[in-house]
Amino acid sequence: MTVDAKTDITQRRKTEEALRKSEERSELLSRTISALLTAVDPQDVVEQLCNEVREFLHCAVFFNYLLNPHTGRLKFNACGGVDQRVARLVDDLELSASLCGTAAQNCCRVHAERLGSSDDPRSSLVRSLGVRAYACHPLLGPANEAIGTLSFGATDRDSFSSDDLELMKTVADHVAVAMLRRKAEKELKADLAALTRMHELSGRLLETAGFQPLLQEAMDAAVSIVGAAKGTLQLLEADTLRIVAHHGHERPFLDFFMAAENVASVCGEAMQCGERVVIRDVEDNPLFAGTPSLPVLRAAGVRAVQSTPLFTRAGRLLGVLTTQWDSPHVPDEHDLWRLDLLARQVTDLIERTQAEEELRKLNEILEQRVAERTAQLREKDRMLLVQGRQAAMGEMIGNIAHQWRQPLNTLGITIQQLPLLYDLGELSREFLEQAVNRSMELIQYMSKTIDDFRNYFKPDKALIDFSGRETIARSLSLIGDNLRHQQIDVELKVLDDVVITGYENEFAQALLNILINARDALTERGVQHPKITIAIGAEGRKAVVTIADNAGGIPEEIMDKIFNPYFTTKGPHQGSGVGLFMAKTIIENNMGGKLTVCNTADGAEFRIEV
Repeated sequence: MTVDAKTDITQRRKTEEALRKSEERSELLSRTISALLTAVDPQDVVEQLCNEVREFLHCAVFFNYLLNPHTGRLKFNACGGVDQRVARLVDDLELSASLCGTAAQNCCRVHAERLGSSDDPRSSLVRSLGVRAYACHPLLGPANEAIGTLSFGATDRDSFSSDDLELMKTVADHVAVAMLRRKAEKELKADLAALTRMHELSGRLLETAGFQPLLQEAMDAAVSIVGAAKGTLQLLEADTLRIVAHHGHERPFLDFFMAAENVASVCGEAMQCGERVVIRDVEDNPLFAGTPSLPVLRAAGVRAVQSTPLFTRAGRLLGVLTTQWDSPHVPDEHDLWRLDLLARQVTDLIERTQAEEELRKLNEILEQRVAERTAQLREKDRMLLVQGRQAAMGEMIGNIAHQWRQPLNTLGITIQQLPLLYDLGELSREFLEQAVNRSMELIQYMSKTIDDFRNYFKPDKALIDFSGRETIARSLSLIGDNLRHQQIDVELKVLDDVVITGYENEFAQALLNILINARDALTERGVQHPKITIAIGAEGRKAVVTIADNAGGIPEEIMDKIFNPYFTTKGPHQGSGVGLFMAKTIIENNMGGKLTVCNTADGAEFRIEV
């Protein structure tokens, strides 16, 4: 075999080996990419797939880190070729203290060769594992920002080939896509959980569980949404923040921030500046340096804090929603977006509840004022009725005086005759008996008048059935002489002798007030042939009484005022203006009837329906 033939065979074998390697590399990439894209959770397959790549590249170790945006450090995610002891040592890395950190900081690959002769402190950890060649690729996000790193280390060579580096980069790119998908899915799940919780909280608004349980539920939701350990919800009362709900705090913490004034606090700072305040670590923040608040925060295990002021849609500050973490932390924008949604919901809840409370207090004040005003009006009505009764009583006393005048005159003449006849010797037994009998008749008549007067003003205690005709006749008997003295003709038309259920004496008093009003109108206007016509009858199941006069009627401009208290067309010393008001009160309020008035061809007609 010639030298050229041997060369051709060797070259062909190299080509075949390269082709086989390329096919294996392509198959590995296809399998890796497919597994990363189809896995329910890429985290479950990252370690297995990267180990396959490590073995294909004949590497001793691989490390996968994810960048924690809150701490700015690399957090261990997966590894291969090292035991758990080493994994624990590399769990959390400073960016400036490792080769992976350099790759993440600069967003570019770091390829370290011949590490056995290197004294770079950043490579001390991998050198301790016997690594001689080390390549770290950044995991890049959509804006070419670093989200983590993927690195491989070999102990059998001092460098990697370009094909090896290209394979590592391709795998790193797809691991980055998988981690971004995993992060997006976690955020979607967190969004769904947060929105579900807020929807449930909205449903609670329709229930009557009370304000405080809703505040506590909102506080718990805030802590859960941002992954915090603790939190407080404070409302502004008289320019002072008061804790109304909390999560995870003990009494000493609550007592300190509830009682102390002008103490250093993130919530107070947020309230003062009117915007959210985030403190990554209270230990190195100047707000708490040398203040009494710092030992309290330490004792409560609080290291990081954010406070979001709660403003209404109109811009009024209601309070502050605060969440706290037990390690240095900066919440990402997505967490804060969810928190803002909850803060808006909580603000609406608080504003609505405060408005309802103000409305409730206003209603209580209004109800109290209405009750007081009602009591005043009832007292006023009572006084009007008393005045009406007193006016009627004065009227009745005048009637009694008029009715007694003639009997008293007759009685006086009879008594004066007795001594005169005795002196003349003409006082016989028969005349004496006649005089006594006549005197007793007069006295009985006067006594009956007093009884009628007394019964008329006796208050009714219960509803009774009474004859409408008899009650009208009784009322006329009390004022009849007075009407005859005024030469007023009275006509009573009994269409039906109806039975009325109600208070008889009050009904009679209402009739008397209407009769007195008719009498006064007739005498005041000097009607030549004054007349009052009273009619009683039934209309369906109602008893109807009408009292009409021929005094010319009521002027239209005052028709709607005549039942008002103290309204009168008479002079200041001629009428109290409560008679018709009292009559309407008795008929409508006390007996559930109706009293109206209208003008007829000759005068006014009052109509009672009971």
